[in-house]
Amino acid sequence: MLWSLNIQEKYGEDTLWWDLGSSPIATDNAFIITIMHSGPSYLIALDKQTGAELWKADRWLNVNQEANQSYTTPTVAGEQILTLGADHITSHRTTDGKLLWKLGGFNPKNDGYFRSIASPVVAGELVICPYSRGNTLTAVRIAESVADKDRIAWARDLGSDVPTPAYRDGKLYLLGDKGLVSCIDAKSGKTLWDEQLPKSNKAYSSSPILAGDRLYCLREDATCFVLSVAGDKPELVSQNKLEGQAVATPVFVNNRIYIRTAEALYCIE
Repeated sequence: MLWSLNIQEKYGEDTLWWDLGSSPIATDNAFIITIMHSGPSYLIALDKQTGAELWKADRWLNVNQEANQSYTTPTVAGEQILTLGADHITSHRTTDGKLLWKLGGFNPKNDGYFRSIASPVVAGELVICPYSRGNTLTAVRIAESVADKDRIAWARDLGSDVPTPAYRDGKLYLLGDKGLVSCIDAKSGKTLWDEQLPKSNKAYSSSPILAGDRLYCLREDATCFVLSVAGDKPELVSQNKLEGQAVATPVFVNNRIYIRTAEALYCIE
């Protein structure tokens, strides 16, 4: 073991209702961790080799009640760290945590229960932001030079509450919590196709994953649906069932799939 750090012992206990859901992300020399809760929220950068704090940036936006609480994972776009939560998308500089820009307006009615789970996705010069418990999807221009009034490229009244969309080659793949898969042109926001996966009383918490020309969608009952997305229309090519409950997103690496259920870790070759 190189180092370990208890975030709550060093920086104080969080007030998150569902515990910390944000994953660390990596820059060239640091791991970035976000804490967004009903208290002073922040980003910290920890040295990869030692765990020492490189910088700590304030992210307290003081919005209404549970809307302060976010379980999203930030994403890196060049020298920017893009973080979604507390009714805002923010951009901090990777090297020192300086706030570069922020954009609000994701909760115009000031709903007190807009905790956010689905994470932002970089799509070229845009960052796609699912919000409003899966009711909105907003594309935001990320260039530092863009004026706030010009940041929104498009907005749609659709989205996903828990699964984070997948993106590749100009196309955004959105998996709704009830199994509706939508392919969206990321530049224009236009829907290219919709595909409803087999109906069930089980929802989707795992994020969709692209591997080759296949899109993998894992339902909470550990059933994985595989869609071919090579053509203009999707095709359901297989349906595979494991035992148990699955809410974690599968990991694809070296021609293997790792799937974690509540009971076991599966490796599929």
